[in-house]
Amino acid sequence: MISAAAIRCVGTQAARLFQLSFFFLCISSASLSAEPLIALNDALVRYARAEYPVALEMLLPLAERGDPVAQEIVGFIYARGEGVEANPVIAFAWLERAALGGRTEAQFELGRMYRERVGLSEDGGPALFWFKRAAHQGASHAMNAIGELYLGFGDAAGYQAAMGWFLCSAENGSWQAMLHIATMYRFGLGVEQDEIEEFKWIELAAKENGILTFGTANIARTEIIARLTPATVQMGLTRAKEWWRQVRGLAGLEGDQVHAGHQRSWTDRAVRHACERGRGD
Repeated sequence: MISAAAIRCVGTQAARLFQLSFFFLCISSASLSAEPLIALNDALVRYARAEYPVALEMLLPLAERGDPVAQEIVGFIYARGEGVEANPVIAFAWLERAALGGRTEAQFELGRMYRERVGLSEDGGPALFWFKRAAHQGASHAMNAIGELYLGFGDAAGYQAAMGWFLCSAENGSWQAMLHIATMYRFGLGVEQDEIEEFKWIELAAKENGILTFGTANIARTEIIARLTPATVQMGLTRAKEWWRQVRGLAGLEGDQVHAGHQRSWTDRAVRHACERGRGD
């Protein structure tokens, strides 16, 4: 059985990727008048420069007046101890307000906090609730996290739900989810063991972002090539290219890195055909 820590370790990396970028998202859609928007922009610049005490001083009045972007960043400042002593209680309070205001990363972080610090009820409880809120806004790392929760249940229904969410996350560019799918095919978790499918998904993960997966997917790719026959590898490559054509609408997997502009965005089709496989979704 795969340990819970092993299941979660890949998923937690996705949150780190947003640390330097999430505060630039959706600013243009914030319903703010000109003056608060300028103040928020100034605070974001300070935050990006790692001027955390100044940023916090600028953000707190905005957060207290109900701006969800400011609330989200204040929450992360206290969660990570950026220029202040880390305080998970204060962080949780601000992140919850931001999450209720529709902020995707706050929703994901609440799910992570419930998963890592509070523990899980039998059905995933609040962690699953907040991950799903983020997932239905298009957060592929939240989709992957939901799959990880279901995978950890260790039963047939959990495996089926996990596969659905991993497929949905993979369609939206998550190499972590692709590696999880490969693992399920390797060990026969809810599916028949299939080395060709295992290689296919490792190949897709390695090509999704060669830099980020250097220590994970590329190592897995080297290992699996060493234990498979050349014919099996070739069949896996063929399947990977076919998946790419069908799902991404691209010619193939040529090149060492897939550019973000080629990634398929969140679509109703993805929700309907992949995420509906999850329990009650």
